[in-house]
Amino acid sequence: MSDPRFEIAGVLPPDSKGDFAFLLHDLYHLRKGGTMAIVLPHGVLFRGGVEGEIRRRLLDRNHIDAVLGLPSKLFTNTGIPVVVLILKKNKEMGEPVLIIDASREFKKEGRQNVLQEKHIARIVDTYLERNVQEGYSSLVYREDILKNDYNLNIPRYVVAKSDDIAHDVDAHLLGGIPERDIKELKILGTMVPEILADSFRPIRPLYLELATDIDDLTEKVMQSDVVTASTEKMVKTINEYTARYWDIITVAKGETNAKEIMNEMLVDIKNLLSGFNFVNIYDGYQVITEIWRDFLTKDIEIIAQSDFYTAARTRVPKMVTRGTGNNKREEQDGWYTYGSSISRRLPDY
Repeated sequence: MSDPRFEIAGVLPPDSKGDFAFLLHDLYHLRKGGTMAIVLPHGVLFRGGVEGEIRRRLLDRNHIDAVLGLPSKLFTNTGIPVVVLILKKNKEMGEPVLIIDASREFKKEGRQNVLQEKHIARIVDTYLERNVQEGYSSLVYREDILKNDYNLNIPRYVVAKSDDIAHDVDAHLLGGIPERDIKELKILGTMVPEILADSFRPIRPLYLELATDIDDLTEKVMQSDVVTASTEKMVKTINEYTARYWDIITVAKGETNAKEIMNEMLVDIKNLLSGFNFVNIYDGYQVITEIWRDFLTKDIEIIAQSDFYTAARTRVPKMVTRGTGNNKREEQDGWYTYGSSISRRLPDY
């Protein structure tokens, strides 16, 4: 206990688990006003005994700033889900702990789960803006933590939203659609409430049936004034966005900072899409990151070395992958004009 790294905890971390030993070591060496993040197993959030005492001390001194729950199978050497604890050396007393449940935000690639750029961007934005989002994040104050005896297990504070539709035995046996299920159609109920209301008729109390063919209902929705206006606004917004950055990219010079342009485009697409209801801004963010990853990073480098029209007339070999296993190889399969794709890529999106 004479070791100053562990003085803040009042007790020594257990010999059998080194999680809090690493955490306390890092926190001790953090500069005044500094912030740290550490990846740990979920057990640090709820294990009792000595670890529970250390967690209590950290919370009482308001060092824990945020808890980020991540998916399982992110790492090749372990399949367990992990948590990122963010701690501050001088966090103001009374400030809540931000808890984020990002455990369902991933893309499956083979046996591994992968965080895409859109998942990372959402986590970062939520942390920086301290946003509260149903089923995703929550601001937890000291009183709530005390009620749970300093247990920080994420499901105690963030209730996951379920996409499953509850089975209705009455509807299965007697037919009809439960009225509560129709009320859950939030997007249609907000954008075209009249069309939605006219498309169902009651067959008995609390149960409805479609009064029109589903294809006719779809056509009415898609051709409604609200949906048409929203679609036209979206097309106009994206076309203006595309044209603006097309002009910037095609005049790139040697001193062009591609990273600055990319970051500006990513911030801009989020701001633009946030003006539309029922649009996931992070899906748009992912599209732009993939365009940069697959095309623009290389394109803008080539343009900056000469000019757009010279680059657009350059022939490059078309490489394809053939064979499998030990016979897998890359071969040239003819040529393509670099400009035949570069001149269309950004406008196509």
